[in-house]
Amino acid sequence: MLIPFAAEIRRSEGRKDPVVDSTPGMALGVARDALPAWAVPNRLVSFRVEDDAMARTVRQGDLVALDPGWKTPVDSGLFVLVTEDGPVVRRLHDREGWIVTGDNPEHAGTPLSGANPIFGRVAWCGPRERGASSDPERTAT
Repeated sequence: MLIPFAAEIRRSEGRKDPVVDSTPGMALGVARDALPAWAVPNRLVSFRVEDDAMARTVRQGDLVALDPGWKTPVDSGLFVLVTEDGPVVRRLHDREGWIVTGDNPEHAGTPLSGANPIFGRVAWCGPRERGASSDPERTAT
């Protein structure tokens, strides 16, 4: 299946959800069976990761497919948050309140807040080494 590629995902004044600027003619090809059962294929969006906070699981430059319809936190799940600098992939942990962490130990955890809202749940990421899982939650440490 082809997942539209977003050249830019940004917050916008007066809008609850981020603005997604898709790149016409660009899409990420992912086999349907590589996606988790909870992902809704027709609402997936893809983008390229720009930071290294998830370096153990999702590296800078990797492609990510996310389901923006899934905004309910899941303990240890990977989610895309929208910051002033754009979208970031982070792990959420339920620790008497939701904590946002990176898998790279150089990035400290912070409480989940409305300042950086959940945009969606990560359904697929890559590229990966041959034979590695494309399910980011299965590759968590």
